[in-house]
Amino acid sequence: MWAIARLGARVPLYGPLNATVPSSVAERWIDVLIARPITPEIADAVVQMGARTDDPGRDIGEDVRVRVIGTLVSAGLDSDVVRPLVDVVPVRRVNLAQAFGESLPQGLTLRLTADSRID
Repeated sequence: MWAIARLGARVPLYGPLNATVPSSVAERWIDVLIARPITPEIADAVVQMGARTDDPGRDIGEDVRVRVIGTLVSAGLDSDVVRPLVDVVPVRRVNLAQAFGESLPQGLTLRLTADSRID
């Protein structure tokens, strides 16, 4: 579910903003997800795909946003979970760590060569 959420996210963790899927596609994915029983994983995916950016080119439609907020609130989700649908919320460090893993200690670098093997 996390991978689907990142594919449809309005705020990329890395890369150009024009690499996000169109908002119309994200809206269709959101509609499919909120038709299912709301689990924490589904709620997280929907929030990532519908997170407000205040960029009309990336944001989902207001009617979809209102419907999603209503569905998530009705499912008993905390207002902190729904907040990115209401306000622009910067990407948290924990999201970056989840996507990219832990960083190496300062001064230590990882160097792969053509003959490097991963077993």
